[in-house]
Amino acid sequence: LDWQDTAHYFGTIPMSDNSEQGTVNEVFELNGSSGIFVVGNSCFPTGSHSHPTLLSVLLAKIFCRITLKLVR
Repeated sequence: LDWQDTAHYFGTIPMSDNSEQGTVNEVFELNGSSGIFVVGNSCFPTGSHSHPTLLSVLLAKIFCRITLKLVR
């Protein structure tokens, strides 16, 4: 294996309140829709230089908190 060419793919669904600049807003809700959420490594607010796992866990934790507030 050529470990020099490995990469973490993420950030393909940009976050922004503006639907022209992003697909989901800061609560992971699909822009222009209500109640449709997209969560995962693709929903990074910006790129990272390496090791996205910690940020992925943080975003999942934030989404869980948001979801609990919406359900209550």
